[in-house]
Amino acid sequence: DFKATSQRHPLDPANLLNHAGTLRLLGRSEEAEPIYENSIKVQGGMEVAFQANYKFADFLLQKSVSEYARKDFQATIATLQIALSHIDRSKELGYRSTQLDDLNTRAHFSLGQVFETVGDPERAIKQYDHAASLRGGGSAHYLGGLMLGSQAANAWTVRGSEEDALRLFLEAEQRIIKAKALPQGVTAKDKNEYIGYLRKSIRYLKGKNVAPSKTLNF
Repeated sequence: DFKATSQRHPLDPANLLNHAGTLRLLGRSEEAEPIYENSIKVQGGMEVAFQANYKFADFLLQKSVSEYARKDFQATIATLQIALSHIDRSKELGYRSTQLDDLNTRAHFSLGQVFETVGDPERAIKQYDHAASLRGGGSAHYLGGLMLGSQAANAWTVRGSEEDALRLFLEAEQRIIKAKALPQGVTAKDKNEYIGYLRKSIRYLKGKNVAPSKTLNF
């Protein structure tokens, strides 16, 4: 058994990773988390260190999904940021894999979503833009564009700032157009209709000789 093996060989990170992985599969995440942490602390070769950081980051992303579902958004943000630190550490060790790239994209994408949820569009758009620049993250442009379009409507109708609204509409249009991949459930027709709404709003404001703000103001 992995627990007994880990106790007999406490400095072997491979055994710790196997033990943590088994507990995770059994749904015993609270027990698995400290074992993942220990696997990173013990001495091992670079490949083992890469695996420890990568697997712990993957575990943390799954943990963040549960936290988000419970609406514990601050915990979700903290967990995702820790996950990203372990992803960065894996990169520093010089190892590359499509799985690591995909994990990195998912983490930034998820962080954008939770920042949007808590009402922090400035940090959300930075995460969406970064995710969109990564492997498999193209649909983040669509989510970023939707968020900016919503912020534009808010700037226009709630804050009464047509200049801010026009800048946000323009930024939203750019991102929606860039979105070659679309989120699940979104069709090409949905995309074209939203672009039409953005362009109609932009034309209206420009027709009033409104000049867009020089900066993004939320």
